[in-house]
Amino acid sequence: LGSEEGETEMVISANDSMAASTMDRGGNWLENGTRITVPRRKLSSWLEEPVHFLKLDIEGPEVEVLEECGEKLSRVKTLFCEYHQGEKLPASRLTRLLSVLTENGFDVQVGKSYSYQQSTEYRPATFLEGSYSGVLWAKNLNWKDRQG
Repeated sequence: LGSEEGETEMVISANDSMAASTMDRGGNWLENGTRITVPRRKLSSWLEEPVHFLKLDIEGPEVEVLEECGEKLSRVKTLFCEYHQGEKLPASRLTRLLSVLTENGFDVQVGKSYSYQQSTEYRPATFLEGSYSGVLWAKNLNWKDRQG
């Protein structure tokens, strides 16, 4: 997914078969990865009808994807989004995510991703300067059951 239609480069990690991204998030997790060209679609093209639950785990472009959806987010009842922060990603990402969701009528809860929660369980303040992943749970306060 992206903020515009077309093609984009995705890097698949050589060290972790579950790790791939279309964004350079910093660190060495994609070092020596395989680069492939993949189609890029806008999420908004799938939001023509009501969506009861939307899960976004897209490894980097969360902000741009949700901002591009704009008012079409009102067609989503409940949303889960994993987001990433740190190194080459601007510090404003969480603020932008919260803004686009609250501006579209969502109540949002913020937490740590499961893996980040596990790795920072002890002495969490020692991890404040590094990269991290968090999660957002959001409920559309304006959702009407008649939508579908």
